[in-house]
Amino acid sequence: MAELRDHENMRLVWFNLLTDTGFVKAFYTTKEGGVSSGVYESMNLSFDLGDDKEKVKQNFRILAETTGIDYDKITLSSQVHETNVRVIREEDVGKGLMTASDFTSVDAMVTNISKVSLVTRYADCLPILIFDPVKKVIAAAHGGWRGTVGNILSKTLSTMQSVFDSNPADVLLAFGPAICMECYEIGEEVLKVFLDQLGEYICIEECIKACGEQKYKMDLKEVNKRLALKAGVKLENIEECDLCTMCRRDLFFSHRIQGLNRGSQVAVICLI
Repeated sequence: MAELRDHENMRLVWFNLLTDTGFVKAFYTTKEGGVSSGVYESMNLSFDLGDDKEKVKQNFRILAETTGIDYDKITLSSQVHETNVRVIREEDVGKGLMTASDFTSVDAMVTNISKVSLVTRYADCLPILIFDPVKKVIAAAHGGWRGTVGNILSKTLSTMQSVFDSNPADVLLAFGPAICMECYEIGEEVLKVFLDQLGEYICIEECIKACGEQKYKMDLKEVNKRLALKAGVKLENIEECDLCTMCRRDLFFSHRIQGLNRGSQVAVICLI
């Protein structure tokens, strides 16, 4: 199970299944420990929400110093709630932080380069971190509802397989803090998309319950867990986190509560 740990003036969620291998660092930030203020207080790690960019950079520096990752090798995604997967090569390292990024639509990243931190941002959506201990490949994917419907998890695993010869049965996979089923309400239109795209494939009705007239609650993590198992990931190789970003307002920014008047957390995975 993922573990919330104290680090001086910040707390981080560490994914023990991945980090205990000794080959990777894998964690998820909380909103504690940074220098941002106002609605971004304090560890905001998004450049896209109106916060002072120098403060965001300072937050990344603090995070790098605290966790021992290389600041200049932090590589940021460019998320638009689609299912495009980018293989990060040497020329991509540091994009989004050290240099301008030419990523225009990237919700998942894959690499086998040591010391590179793949960073995806969140404020309710499901973080998905993957490590192949055999081929020494890492990946990070952003599991919002659109990405989930498009099976971004399977597409990320397929990219690892086609480019680096990874076997899904070998990978270790972690789901980070996200909105829980009791908090995640959807309407009839979104439900129909899930039923049309994934209904019979993973018995999605078991991940949904009615909560009012044309209102439903969905377990986004369970949906992705079933997709992972369908893709060949072993159940014992999946690590989960029971922290809800909407319930735990003391720890996390939540889009459902705050809209765009907020900061963002990030999920980080780095091949040591």
